Amino acid sequence: MKLLIDAGNSRIKWALVQQNQFIHQGHLRHEEVGQLAHLNQLGSIDEAWGSLVASDTLGLAIEKASPVSIRWAVSQLKQCGIRNHYPPAHGIDRWLAVLGARDYAKGHIVIASLGTALTVEALTEDNDCLGVIIAPGKALMLNSLVSGTARLAREEGHWTAFPCNTPDALTSGILDALVGAIARFRERFAKHVTCPVSAIEVILTGGNAATVEPFLSPPCRIIDNLVLQGLLKVSNDI
Repeated sequence: MKLLIDAGNSRIKWALVQQNQFIHQGHLRHEEVGQLAHLNQLGSIDEAWGSLVASDTLGLAIEKASPVSIRWAVSQLKQCGIRNHYPPAHGIDRWLAVLGARDYAKGHIVIASLGTALTVEALTEDNDCLGVIIAPGKALMLNSLVSGTARLAREEGHWTAFPCNTPDALTSGILDALVGAIARFRERFAKHVTCPVSAIEVILTGGNAATVEPFLSPPCRIIDNLVLQGLLKVSNDI
């Protein structure tokens, strides 16, 4: 059985995989990292693979808690048939999300991850990963506004076309920013590859994907745990 670990900025996601099937999945807060030591109670773990974008300190804690030694994935210029036009510094979580997304669509794809940050990637039907934009995620935008502006309360609102209260104004502005970034990137991508915008599928992942999905034009869908899906591909591609 394989243990897959996605150590993100907010949470540690994990999965146990047997014969390429996800048998068990879960997530932990960073301070709960020690609970990884108990995963071998769910089955015999033969190997472990990880993606680390959080601190090196957390990486060391994960290595200490893991039932077996971890092989950390790193981004490549070419992997699993996909060519990376980003330098080797390409964030491993973003790279793995691209690799995982290819299993769900064959044409041109926009991959948008909505977590601590918003990242949006372009993958052509010929398997060229062209590049990425990065912006603050929903919580970071709200924290920035609340901490940097007097008299703004951190209260969750609702999206509305013409907000008439501050919570709705904040939520509507943040969602418009997230959706707008994805939509503009998709439009640029369509012009670059000379195709209609509707020919480019948007694949969303991350904790805020469901919040954004209703505002994007189809084709658009949510795929959970793309990083772990890509990590599984990498573990099989050795």
